[in-house]
Amino acid sequence: MAAYDPSGLPDMGEEQVQHTNGDYSYDQQDAGDEDDDYDPSSFNFGDGTNQQPAEDMPGASKATSAEPQAQEQAAKPKTVGGFIIEQSDDDEDEEEDISMSGALPPPSQLGGAEGVQSGLDAVAVHEAAGEDVHIATAISPAAAVGTQGTVSVSATPKPSVNGTTAPSDSNAVPFTPTTQRLPHDKVGRLEDRIKEDPKADVEAWWELIQHYRDKDQRDNARRVFDRMLEFWPTSPTIYLQYLALEHEEFDRNKIDPLFGNSLLAIPSLPLWTEYLSYLRRVFPLIPDPQGVNRTTITSAFEHVIGAVGNDPDSANLWRDYIDFVKSGPGVLGGTGWQDLQKVDALRKAYQQAVKVPTGGVMALWKEYDGFEMLQNKATGRKILQEMSPHYMTARTAEKQVQAITEGLDRRLVPMLPPVEGYEGDDAFAAQVQRWRAWVEWEKSDPLVLREEDIALYRKRITFVYKQATVFLCFWPRIWYDAAQWCFEQVGAPEDMVAQGEAFLDDGLKANPESVLLTLKKTDRLEEGMQTGNVADEVMVANGEKLEAVFEPCHKALYDLVKKTTERRDKAIAEVKQYFASLPPEEEPEQAAKGDDDDDNDSTADVDSPVDAPRTKPLTRAEQLQARVKAIQDPTKAHQKLLSKTISALWIAKMRCFRRVQGQGAPNKAKKGFRGVFAEARPRGQLSADVYVASALMEHHCYKDSSALKIFERGLRLFPTDEEFAVGYVGHLISVNDLTNARVVFETTVTKILSATKQYEEMERKGKVGVLLRYMHRFESAYGDLAQVRKLEGRLRDLMPEGGPGGAAAREGREEAVFAERFEMRGFDALGVQLVLSGKQVRAKSLGMVGGGMITMPDGGRVPVPMPVSMPMPMPGGVQEREDAGGSALRLGPNGPFLGVASPKRPLDEDTDGEGPRKYMRGDSPLKGGRRGGGGQGQGHAATNSISNSASGGNGGVGGGGGFAVKNFVPGHNNEAAAPPPPMMASGNGNGPSASMPAPPSLPNQVSLLLQVLPNAASYHANIFQAGRMVDLLRGVDVDGARGRAR
Repeated sequence: MAAYDPSGLPDMGEEQVQHTNGDYSYDQQDAGDEDDDYDPSSFNFGDGTNQQPAEDMPGASKATSAEPQAQEQAAKPKTVGGFIIEQSDDDEDEEEDISMSGALPPPSQLGGAEGVQSGLDAVAVHEAAGEDVHIATAISPAAAVGTQGTVSVSATPKPSVNGTTAPSDSNAVPFTPTTQRLPHDKVGRLEDRIKEDPKADVEAWWELIQHYRDKDQRDNARRVFDRMLEFWPTSPTIYLQYLALEHEEFDRNKIDPLFGNSLLAIPSLPLWTEYLSYLRRVFPLIPDPQGVNRTTITSAFEHVIGAVGNDPDSANLWRDYIDFVKSGPGVLGGTGWQDLQKVDALRKAYQQAVKVPTGGVMALWKEYDGFEMLQNKATGRKILQEMSPHYMTARTAEKQVQAITEGLDRRLVPMLPPVEGYEGDDAFAAQVQRWRAWVEWEKSDPLVLREEDIALYRKRITFVYKQATVFLCFWPRIWYDAAQWCFEQVGAPEDMVAQGEAFLDDGLKANPESVLLTLKKTDRLEEGMQTGNVADEVMVANGEKLEAVFEPCHKALYDLVKKTTERRDKAIAEVKQYFASLPPEEEPEQAAKGDDDDDNDSTADVDSPVDAPRTKPLTRAEQLQARVKAIQDPTKAHQKLLSKTISALWIAKMRCFRRVQGQGAPNKAKKGFRGVFAEARPRGQLSADVYVASALMEHHCYKDSSALKIFERGLRLFPTDEEFAVGYVGHLISVNDLTNARVVFETTVTKILSATKQYEEMERKGKVGVLLRYMHRFESAYGDLAQVRKLEGRLRDLMPEGGPGGAAAREGREEAVFAERFEMRGFDALGVQLVLSGKQVRAKSLGMVGGGMITMPDGGRVPVPMPVSMPMPMPGGVQEREDAGGSALRLGPNGPFLGVASPKRPLDEDTDGEGPRKYMRGDSPLKGGRRGGGGQGQGHAATNSISNSASGGNGGVGGGGGFAVKNFVPGHNNEAAAPPPPMMASGNGNGPSASMPAPPSLPNQVSLLLQVLPNAASYHANIFQAGRMVDLLRGVDVDGARGRAR
């Protein structure tokens, strides 16, 4: 094979051509370029289809002069080496303003809604997907427009996206004076809005349809509906409105095709319900002597339920189905074959309905219960017992799914996802979150179908994904998730794989510019291809399959670049037109004199400061320049983002073709990655990453010397691109060419610092900092100390003295530079803190005085508390506690239950402000323990006394556990007369009173255990009965076990 020479470039020492990095502009073509035989002017940046002449376009004027065509040919973009040279921003600022010789009216409102709707100059060229937009009504020659359009200028500041300023809405095509729309030309103005933004301006579509319906122009309305379906082919809302239009005439020849095109592709409950209503109208049940129509409607019901019966809102559908079955021939309770057939059909319908989590599942279950009990009670109870688990599961799931789907908007036409930080982003993100939550809920299998009916389980998830892709059709991630889930089904039948492929294909139709879906589709294709030692014909066929997926995405991205450039130029032209239409600006001397006269005649404002600085107003030229810059800056950031996206797609295509076809060659059927690289260069909008990727593939995969030539070519095209320089330097270092690596480094740094007109000072320092840090890391690892210190000094010079954070921040940055010299991946040896003594790692005490640590079963460690003296109890273990109102509430040591109350479950404090309520406390685990003294009721005697005194009952009544008023506070008027709490009485409550000593404090280990135990309410496992557990432990023969162990 002949050696591959991508450029035939001169050496690095030759004079290098300066250009505008980021705009990909070059001053002249290289003499030794391999693309000398390529004619850039023959390349078509459009969609590849022949444009319809202006004379044949509906609504276009027949009198089209040849002057705009001549200007278009004269404005052919300059090219060098197959790259398109775009006019830089500086050159645009130096151009003369466009002369406004005609008496064109200025825009009525710059950047306002009125200007957008009125069509300030013309109808914009159709910019979405390269499709023509046909105006339904003929437009008068006075209102006819040319091929150029208009977009309103917006001065609203835009937030940043991914670190860069988001594109402005005011980007436009080159300005061409055209005729303005007449005020009464409503159709023309709406068509202008649709042409400018067909996918976003949904209101313009509906207004145009309503206008035609008001005028009773049904054919025009149908044409608008057909055009809408080209952009939203799966929108149920558009189909329902279209069907409503056709139902007015009820022409089945027009209604049937609409149902045929929509039902199989759109699992929409309202759409399928409309289809069912249509069939019931077409096939009436009265008269129907042979029952043919009823059979048709029954089949239709079953088909509709199979399609959308799993929808959470399908309760009315199931109700209609059951009512329809009830209305059939036969009598419930009869013994004839027709009666029994009706019973079987109705039972089957009920059993299907109660398994689906819908809003009417409870009512349907009650009806089903009555139906079964009416037939046969014994058999009915058995059937109901079998169906009860399914119903309970559906009822529980219904509450969950209603909470998840609440707020989902399934009625509007899908919208384009707003950019983060723009209006509508929060609402769209909320919709996405709800859809994904619904999908995850279905995947969690709340109906327990995965083991019992895997087909129904997959059907429900697929149904939700189809619903989500209908209403989020312009969000590529939902298509990717749906397809990926289908492919991940283990042992899935072929229909699941086909469904995944359908998700990808439909997603690419809705989002042709999506790199995510494009690469996923190519990955699926490549996975099924034969690779390795295969015939060239097979390789070529594989490449054609991949090309069919890559090219639509490339085309969509390049069209978007063209559209962005046209919007920018159009907006700038409108701004210049506006300033040209203003009255002449006053001379500076006259304006200053007028200001002096006004100052002498006017009285000074007492509230204004005496020495307040006077702001000099901007001149007309400065205002124009500011407006133009406000348009150019965000557009430049957006074009850079598009360039990166296009380059990433070209790199992915090169790698894919290398795996499928190998190295290949340009202009050959088996082109390989070299042919892809040759195709990418003349189409332009490439970043330096494409050259780096191509060169590294040549080097690592084929050890070809062409890698160095590609790097040299890229260095001439991108002399100030720091990322390309890093890649080039890294390659030279990998081949141990340190001398040229340092030369490339120094050359790039010098060119960046000298590009004062191209970059701001901070931008230049940032680009140079990337290179300096890369070389600093290399020299720190493999160079000498002198080089390291030189690089650190240059990095220190880039840090401003008064930068953000002041001197402390500067010292921190210097320390970071020093730390980079010794960095290890994933470890910072300079910042690690070593443990020199055990006192450095003593645990913090959380309100306790402890010594040592205890390891808990879950692996956590808690401090061991020291013995804490218990407060002196009152007689009988009763204590007083002051409440918020100052009243004393007498409680036991651990709450209102004396003696045996569990310390780990204290009485809850009432902080919600609710009224008194009766509160029954659960039994304590210590209740089963034997205590000395009285018999039954002894442990709760004091509790009963307090409870009874609080409720006005008799104190000292023994017996079972009573209740305590949760937020009881004794009244102040009863404090003096309140008797002291009775002491612990005998078992029957009538014995003599005797003081009971306070219970001893628990051991420290037990207290610690009770403290770390969670609240009883958080325990949901099996609960052991305390009494039986104590009896079990009591009966364990410990001594015998020890003897047997010995």
